[in-house]
Amino acid sequence: CWPKKKRTQIERFTVSGAGAEKVNGFYVKLERRSVNSYPVYQNTQGVILFKHRMSSGTFFWYFSEDGDVSRSAGDFYRAPCTSAHPPQTGWTNARCDLGAGTTSPTVAYHLGTTGDGVHADRTDDCLKDAPIVVDVTLLSGALLAQLTVRPQWTATDIKAELKHSLDRGSVVAKLIFGSQIMEGATSVSDVGLTSGDLLQAIVCQCDVLVESAG
Repeated sequence: CWPKKKRTQIERFTVSGAGAEKVNGFYVKLERRSVNSYPVYQNTQGVILFKHRMSSGTFFWYFSEDGDVSRSAGDFYRAPCTSAHPPQTGWTNARCDLGAGTTSPTVAYHLGTTGDGVHADRTDDCLKDAPIVVDVTLLSGALLAQLTVRPQWTATDIKAELKHSLDRGSVVAKLIFGSQIMEGATSVSDVGLTSGDLLQAIVCQCDVLVESAG
């Protein structure tokens, strides 16, 4: 028989940019807990991320304090969405008491696969281009930059983006992820980079810097 086709399953998220600071951070799926048959996620500050069905039948994803999810008093942000995964953008603090007057967050996906396709739906096609947030460090461990990249980005694309974080006359000679070296057309998806991963950059000084030629 044919093997089951693996489909995208997301069990972790990185949230950033929220004016309500405790909403930011790394979210993981809570075992044996769901709302409307969809998973519930939580960060280290105790904020939960869940999908709620309104009395009108409309679905919203919420960032809220853990507790009675039917009350708005504990809500930070919400976004209308019918998909099985929370949206990356489009969050608002409207009718959310704890998020009032603050900037809204963005969500980055950590991609995975599952053989049974649980909660995998039409958003899977969009996830192929989901942004990935990675820290780029020097070999010394010092942070060079935090980049938001796409799965199709190549080593050349990342090096070009890192130019903005380098001193004049410096270039990125190599990019290393674990035991893998990213070179040329090697892409983010080729090496399996996901949000929260560390990418190392070997930086060197150019002996000669040519501003223009002609």
